Amino acid sequence: MKFKFNQRLVPICSIFFLLNLGNGFPGSYLTLLMRSLGLTLADASFVNGCVPIFAVLFTPIIGYIGDKFGFKLVLIITTIGLMISSTSLNFLPVYRKYTAKIGLDKNVYNETLESINPEAIVWFAKYGDYNSSCIYTGDVKAIKEIKCEEKIFNVEISFKEEDFKIINTDNCTALNSPTCKYVLQNVDEKEVLICNAKFDQENGSIETGSHRVTLWTYFVLRVS
Repeated sequence: MKFKFNQRLVPICSIFFLLNLGNGFPGSYLTLLMRSLGLTLADASFVNGCVPIFAVLFTPIIGYIGDKFGFKLVLIITTIGLMISSTSLNFLPVYRKYTAKIGLDKNVYNETLESINPEAIVWFAKYGDYNSSCIYTGDVKAIKEIKCEEKIFNVEISFKEEDFKIINTDNCTALNSPTCKYVLQNVDEKEVLICNAKFDQENGSIETGSHRVTLWTYFVLRVS
């Protein structure tokens, strides 16, 4: 079979080469962008995995439209659409989840164990709302999970009001939320390891924005 060079395809191939080149370079950055928006690595894997699937589904449709109305019109529209969607990624709503915190005594905490020694807990702190107070009500605010770096401990720890030496109340103006800190032991802060804590019924955490809105808006812009 004799190879024939079609000069008419050079502009089309060149444009698609440059488009793919432009999409390839920021690939790693897009994952960092998702993280900065408050999305997880699982969200990034889901979106990045769907992009080639949608590309396979829409390519024949775009090819048919190009044959029907002309490739120049399709290239112009798709290029403008790509510019708009790529630019819009920088203006998506940001989602943030601020979890409750817990301070552990480094001298007592042992990450090799399967559970947390309650005596290692120095303090714990939570976010609240303006309709709640820092009055502790026992099992309602029981600690269900403690996450230190990548280590997750499933626990069932609750306290009595008389266990606290100090209860500090403050206001986080940035989040427009009060904070409550329950101190159990007097330990030098340099000896305290700060970890994430999860309370019963997600009590003590606060969210800004919407994870669902941010994820699906990003998804639509990436696959379009």
